[in-house]
Amino acid sequence: MNNASYWIALEEYLSTHSDARRAPLHATVEHHLAVDPGDEVRIVTQDLGERVVLRHVLSDNRVAAVTQLVAL
Repeated sequence: MNNASYWIALEEYLSTHSDARRAPLHATVEHHLAVDPGDEVRIVTQDLGERVVLRHVLSDNRVAAVTQLVAL
């Protein structure tokens, strides 16, 4: 999976939660594991008020990447 895939998950989250998230925002993507073609990935979202965490979780429950969105 290329880096754009991680940002797409964040953009999709923002498009469905635009009323709760206003600019300025700061986003960080931390890569932990490679995601190979054909791997199943699910996005686990945790809303912590001023911060949202999106975990890119593989089918074996390992976390491949973590994206954080913080209101400034």
